[in-house]
Amino acid sequence: MGEPSGGGRNRRRATDGNQPRKRSVVHSRLGCGGYVLLALMVFVLLFAAAWIATEGPGSGIPASTETRKKLAETDEFQHDCIIDEKDWFRDEAKAESGLKSFYDKTGVQPKVLITSYNPDLQTDEQKEAWAKQWYQTNVGNENTFLYVYFSAADPYTAGYTCHVNGKQVEEVMDPEAVQIFRMYWDRNYNDKGLDKDDFIIATFDSTADRIMEKTMTVPVVLGFVVAAVGILGIILIFVLVANKMQEDKIKELHKRR
Repeated sequence: MGEPSGGGRNRRRATDGNQPRKRSVVHSRLGCGGYVLLALMVFVLLFAAAWIATEGPGSGIPASTETRKKLAETDEFQHDCIIDEKDWFRDEAKAESGLKSFYDKTGVQPKVLITSYNPDLQTDEQKEAWAKQWYQTNVGNENTFLYVYFSAADPYTAGYTCHVNGKQVEEVMDPEAVQIFRMYWDRNYNDKGLDKDDFIIATFDSTADRIMEKTMTVPVVLGFVVAAVGILGIILIFVLVANKMQEDKIKELHKRR
């Protein structure tokens, strides 16, 4: 007796069920190159987000908008550039050596003075006048940036800070640069992960890196991001089209067989 008519359909169904599933069209057409391009797009977007958070407005540090040049023909770096009356530093020599990076990048001699509490200095004006007099008496050049920390009566209260520029220093440590320095000082001072040695080095080093180059603004960064993503997108389209053409050729060859 012949086989029931339904057997053929059942056999076809079983045969069809054993066939491997086709990959999705998008997956098959992307290929390795396509995934690389997608990864690059994601990287560009993540880079832009990280920059805005760490170097852009999200960092809280002012942008550097001035063109500054390293001071030329200045005195050699003076290693005894920290005077610590409060025993802030564990390794003063290490901190002083670390400040040489600021000098190498800017030509400005850094000098930090940490003073004990002085009850005779009560107002900001008195402290600033005292700092200027100290500079005139103790600094023998005009390329030093002096930063003074006046300790408060209460050891748990932050003290008052001010700076004094030598005549040559204003070319580099202008008001904008000083503001950038102060912002790094405040941020690093409150960073519990930094000891005083690393705090002072990080403050001067970060300041030098920022002020000696103009900071890219958000519109410029976003412009680069849009351009990069656009170029990668165009290349990705070409990859998809090329892969589609290759697939069509392969299908056509199979049909001819």
